[in-house]
Amino acid sequence: MRRARRRIERHSLDEHEALLDALGEHDAETARAIAERHVLDAGRSLAEWLAARREN
Repeated sequence: MRRARRRIERHSLDEHEALLDALGEHDAETARAIAERHVLDAGRSLAEWLAARREN
């Protein structure tokens, strides 16, 4: 579980960096796509975490 969390955190940091790069380049289309994907991934991750806690 900890390895998965670290992988997710690393992925999240990479997404944040890419989002900041896109914003800095005034690339709204790319920034929006990154932000949307990030929010959807975070929602799925939260749902999985809540389900796992419910099972324990």
